[in-house]
Amino acid sequence: MTTARPAAFGYIAVQHADEAEIEQFHDQLMAYAESHELVVIEIYVDRRIIPGSLLRPGFDSLVGELKRHSQSRVLVPTADHLSPAPSVRAAFLAVLTELGAALVVAS
Repeated sequence: MTTARPAAFGYIAVQHADEAEIEQFHDQLMAYAESHELVVIEIYVDRRIIPGSLLRPGFDSLVGELKRHSQSRVLVPTADHLSPAPSVRAAFLAVLTELGAALVVAS
């Protein structure tokens, strides 16, 4: 009997719209997922974000999906993709924790 591989989502937040760099982050998350036998359902990207801002359409979409997928993992290239500002990062992490999601830094 085979067991289902755990579900994961990716999240990338950048202050620019450099598609080449976003693609590198995407590849990093996919490689991590593959090496840890995770199934990536979707990778959400927020471009041109302000580091201290809570306005993140991609993160909001991710939260909507997490409500439908309990016990999922959220892969990020670094914790700074939630936010380099500690208070904002803590707020986003609290939302993930409330939804039962585990944050995983894919490095």
